[in-house]
Amino acid sequence: MISSMIFLFFHLFVFLGIVFVSLSLVLRNYLPYFIRLAPFFFLITAVGVQGLWLLKSKYPTRFAVLRNEICRIGFLAQKNNADKYLLVFSVLIFGSIYAYWGITHAILVNQDPMLSDQHSYLLIAKQAHDTNFQYLGDRNRMPIYPFLLALLYRNDVSASEFFELGKVFNVYLSIILLFGLYLVLKRSFPGRHAFLLTFIIAFCLFIYKSGYVQPELLFYFMSFVSYLMMLKMIGQPQVKWGIATGIVLAFTYLIKASVLPGLVLFLAIFLIKQSLGVWDFQSLRLKQRLIILARKIFPILIVVFTFILVLMPYLSENKKVFGSYFYNVNTTFYVWYDNWDQVMSGTKAHGDAVGWPDLPDEQIPNMQKYIKEHTFQQMIDRFAAGAKSQYKNMVDPYSFFNYPLIYSILLVIAITINFRKSLTFAQKYIYQILFFVLFIGTNLVLYAWYSPIANHFDARFLYGLYIPYLYSVYWFINNSAKEFPEKAEQKQPRTLPRFTRLNLLKIANPVLIGLLIVEIARHIPVEMTTGWFAK
Repeated sequence: MISSMIFLFFHLFVFLGIVFVSLSLVLRNYLPYFIRLAPFFFLITAVGVQGLWLLKSKYPTRFAVLRNEICRIGFLAQKNNADKYLLVFSVLIFGSIYAYWGITHAILVNQDPMLSDQHSYLLIAKQAHDTNFQYLGDRNRMPIYPFLLALLYRNDVSASEFFELGKVFNVYLSIILLFGLYLVLKRSFPGRHAFLLTFIIAFCLFIYKSGYVQPELLFYFMSFVSYLMMLKMIGQPQVKWGIATGIVLAFTYLIKASVLPGLVLFLAIFLIKQSLGVWDFQSLRLKQRLIILARKIFPILIVVFTFILVLMPYLSENKKVFGSYFYNVNTTFYVWYDNWDQVMSGTKAHGDAVGWPDLPDEQIPNMQKYIKEHTFQQMIDRFAAGAKSQYKNMVDPYSFFNYPLIYSILLVIAITINFRKSLTFAQKYIYQILFFVLFIGTNLVLYAWYSPIANHFDARFLYGLYIPYLYSVYWFINNSAKEFPEKAEQKQPRTLPRFTRLNLLKIANPVLIGLLIVEIARHIPVEMTTGWFAK
């Protein structure tokens, strides 16, 4: 047993040492970047070592002896018990760490609500409480999150005390959302995979935003659930799922209006998919095809009907006060300004939060006016500046950049070593994959366009794509390997490509867990006591 452990760790450290020294010499002119991406290089080397260990452990080697000895230890001999105890232990330990650093950051760092829009949500919550929830917001910020804050408000609570209550509330809300996220992910992946994704999302995204009185975390969760519901409808259009999708989308819209582009894409792809399927029936008459088409698009009509029905009180209020059902100052006015200074001196200064702006029609911003007053080059320059800002938002936050990058590389590896199988899998889910690509791409374009309005402090927009992207890439890697198993792979895989295909996530995930634990110990304490994540 001892000799096996020495054998294992000796080869591990020698291999890692050689790789790190070599990379340090090659990349010495780019040392800051190398230090930043060191976990990524560690992943490559450690995955290689662990892959060899798994491959060798199929045969009677010292690695296999070591593995068998560990598996015989007490209660770990029963796999289900080991998984259960490990999950409970991990949740207790890392949940406590998460809550501690979230509250610590909220108290030590986030001390002034005026430095962000937190004060606006607190003000709307107070007004909602004072009007018995009749006040629905300023049409820049949607009502659901302020309504939740309003439940905490009391007349004898000062503004500073309300701010402190809101921060602690948001930390505990984020923990509840993470439990919900795990349950949602468990419907798509085995428990250990769902836990890993939740683990990554918790310490690479949620923990940084948890101590702020902002609706982002609630929106990220509900936006992801909406994304899954739309994928479900594309694959299995049913009336019951249509009702559920409409309700979830409506609730998400009342958190943030930025769910609408995804809804429009979903409607377009669904109609294309259902229409193309009908016109394949060449032997049927036109009337029969139209009847079949009507049946096929009926579920999407249910989605739209349910969506509007749930939102009807809010939409009616919009129409009555502002003259438009889907009135929102960001999409109606601000998106057609060049910067925030124009917003402040434009519609915002003329009452766009209480009614239609008190401005002449020729001064109201809209798409036609913007196109008329700007050259094509100016539009390109604006988009380029916004795209640069989005790229910076991706690579600057340490953990946000690393894990999507790692899983993207694993996706490329999975496709490369099984190109034909991956192509067959992609053809089966072509519309879901198309929706994913357009969903990510369209939102990136819109965020790049809007970025100058937010003075390029718009990272929280981009982070809304984090969970859908991570989920989709992981889903493809996990399912493409087992969807079409080769007969030879149902037995013992004897070649490295086949072995890698079947065990890619088994090889990478334990290493990622170790990497994330190191980050929690070394990186999180520094960031949570010095960083600012309200933007």
